[in-house]
Amino acid sequence: MYGLLSLAFRLLFVRKFWNLEKLTTTNHILLSLARTAEQKGLDVLCLLNKANIDPGFLQAPHLRISTQKLADFVRFISNELQDENLGLCPYPARPGTFFTMGELVIHQPNLDSALRRGLRFFDQVVDGYKMELVVEGETASLILYQPYLDMDPDHLLTDLILLAFHRFFSWLIGDNIVLLSTHFTYSPPAYIDEYKFLFPSHHHFFQAHSSFSFHVSFLQKPVIQNKKTLKTFMYQCPAILFLRPRSDKSLATRVHKLIQKNMENGMPDLKRVAEWLSMSNRTVRRKLKEEGTSFQALKDLVRRDVAIDHLVQHALPVGTVAERLGYSEPGVFVRAFKKWTGTTPGTYRKYYR
Repeated sequence: MYGLLSLAFRLLFVRKFWNLEKLTTTNHILLSLARTAEQKGLDVLCLLNKANIDPGFLQAPHLRISTQKLADFVRFISNELQDENLGLCPYPARPGTFFTMGELVIHQPNLDSALRRGLRFFDQVVDGYKMELVVEGETASLILYQPYLDMDPDHLLTDLILLAFHRFFSWLIGDNIVLLSTHFTYSPPAYIDEYKFLFPSHHHFFQAHSSFSFHVSFLQKPVIQNKKTLKTFMYQCPAILFLRPRSDKSLATRVHKLIQKNMENGMPDLKRVAEWLSMSNRTVRRKLKEEGTSFQALKDLVRRDVAIDHLVQHALPVGTVAERLGYSEPGVFVRAFKKWTGTTPGTYRKYYR
């Protein structure tokens, strides 16, 4: 699958900074996809087997699924349904729809023209939802209108449309479109902590429409990609899930990368990271808060995925994992792990055997 939803799964993790097999995401996405596939009459067990996913994951919502396996599962469902919307709205999007939009916008002079051309194309060929660019003062908003929300009870299509458009158009101009706010029609999901990473901005729920907003100055950024890079870009779909664009220059991303890069020499604390950034502790805290996150939250993101990799892929003892992650004793690590996943490290590891 090389379209809209596969694009979201392609754009959200960057291989450069982390081995793809080590990355994980909430299992709620797998459960939602499996339910949809079953409703559409697909052989879910066969698809899980093709993606090398243990069916036991469907009975364990607290687990975190491998990003690579989840991306494969998405691709298999899309191929079976011949639908880039994954069956989550009444009108399928034929394979190649998003790529065709890419071919149309790649020749536009700037983001404003590219967005308007792309949205006009989608309005003409895609049924089931509509998107609109609205500019008010210094704020631009991409608004998503979905009349068939009942077909997307877990809001997966909503999230992936917003993510795909944000990530793709950020790539198109070679600069991360910094989000000011993100709005959702639904209530905060069970995996709300993921949103700090997926949509780094202020979140608003129970809204009339889903949308994301950014400063109007981004609309004048020039398009820097071409047809050749577009083909390369789409060829890699779907491979990667849930990370910000390569061009993301936010402090949160810089801090996240610094923690990842240096944790093998001992988990860096706020003071150390602030020194590397030539900032004061207070400035780092303030700027991260403005971006909707915190140093502790970013450190926990790194610790969580590294812990799962050490436990599952390398079968390291709990005590060793705790030590490598900078915990004073195994018990402290166990409590933290249970908070992240809902279960203990030992129980979690059993699901992967």
